[in-house]
Amino acid sequence: LRRPSMYIGLETCNMSISRLALPDHLDIFPHVFHPVSSSEPDTVFPYDGNARMTFNGLVSPGEPHVILNNSTSMILQMRVRDHNMERCSLVSTIPTQEALERKNRTLILDPKSVNLEIWKLDSSQGEIDTKTLSWRNRPRRIGFLSNLVVETEHTHQSIEFDCGSAARLLTLEISCPASGCNIDFWQE
Repeated sequence: LRRPSMYIGLETCNMSISRLALPDHLDIFPHVFHPVSSSEPDTVFPYDGNARMTFNGLVSPGEPHVILNNSTSMILQMRVRDHNMERCSLVSTIPTQEALERKNRTLILDPKSVNLEIWKLDSSQGEIDTKTLSWRNRPRRIGFLSNLVVETEHTHQSIEFDCGSAARLLTLEISCPASGCNIDFWQE
């Protein structure tokens, strides 16, 4: 369902003044960050493969498994959060090997620098259900948006693109280029 704007009349304000009240950027993490595989088109990947049973019950760290290779891509979905913040870009930050080891994390990144593709997907079906999401039923691609470099020990940002108006869903797919890649880690 369409969500009503919580900023009624804000667009009538002097933007040079109202812009001062907003941060330069907002860091938003997608509520869906889920793999799909063309080599297994009906496979639904586990939603929370890092969940553990404890004496208090099931504990979920909320850490998605990021898998990118020749046949597997990642589906992202998020809501555009704020008025006048309709420009988006994706950012990749890969820490040093020492930092990964201190946090008991592993990372597969082959080659050591990859230029991933970012595709805009059709969001008209609403929120994605990760319990049924597979390659066969993923939203269709609408168009290519940008590239994103992923490189060991570096932070890279895609070019900015239009992500729609406030409260709208934005659905993206991140995939390996035609030459291929192999990326595997748990997103913290």
